[in-house]
Amino acid sequence: MVKMHKIIGFAPSLLQIVMNNQVEVPVRQSGGIYLKNMVAHSWRDPTYNLKHTPGKVMPFHIHEQDCAVLRDTIVDAASIISKKAAEGLRALVLDVKYGSGAFMKEFDEARDTAQLLVNTSKGMGISTAALVTNMDSPIGRAVGNALEVAESIACLRGEGAPDLVELGCRQMATALHDGSALDKFQQMLESQGVSQQSARQLCRGDPWSVLTKADHVESVPATATGYVSNIDAMTVAQVCLSLGAGRRKAADTVDHRVGVTLAVRPGERVQAGQAWAQRKEEDRDESLRLPGAASNKSR
Repeated sequence: MVKMHKIIGFAPSLLQIVMNNQVEVPVRQSGGIYLKNMVAHSWRDPTYNLKHTPGKVMPFHIHEQDCAVLRDTIVDAASIISKKAAEGLRALVLDVKYGSGAFMKEFDEARDTAQLLVNTSKGMGISTAALVTNMDSPIGRAVGNALEVAESIACLRGEGAPDLVELGCRQMATALHDGSALDKFQQMLESQGVSQQSARQLCRGDPWSVLTKADHVESVPATATGYVSNIDAMTVAQVCLSLGAGRRKAADTVDHRVGVTLAVRPGERVQAGQAWAQRKEEDRDESLRLPGAASNKSR
């Protein structure tokens, strides 16, 4: 089973499973994630043979035949949309990011990608719209897996950070205020195999009775008094990666407990020595102090 992905025709067959409405949602979503990772890490490099060192074992690459099939039937947009389609959606609102903390740095590139995503989704019968929003600073106050889940649930309850609530309201104002968005999220959790009790506790009770917390919390003090002019999203993301919130390579394990929470937002005043952020970590690491992540203007 471990080597099944090496069989010629495996990747196109997996794509067919992901796009099949008759297959159960959890299976299709898992297939979509597996296919995305397979393409990301094993797509054939046409120059690899020129760079390969004789005597070393060549890593697995998707067969040229499968690459041709995938290239003809799926683009990056379809890889993204397929995971959405696997949930059986009839309508979809996308948030496409650009800026220092996003994969796309420029607005024009994000706008073109958003249009491609919308066209692809509509071609699959899903009514779709897209927002293009800036990611120079983190959205909300939480960065990290479990931390962002908890903050998203707070937002669905109408208790989120103002900028996160504003983004949500632009997408689904009525559903956010009348509780139907939270009901739908609970339904989605249950459809993906989360027990009814856990889903209800996450959405209606204390999320941290289901989510796991990091053992250590380290405050990050401001070095000067003034107004926060910027919090660099990429620097915060890199610290979270070093804490274990993401992967540097495919084999890495993700620690869902760790991350960063922000006590202030751009435009807010902070005193020297006041905690402007907190690191949630498993082992204290004095080297991860968010150097240069925040800048302020003294007033």
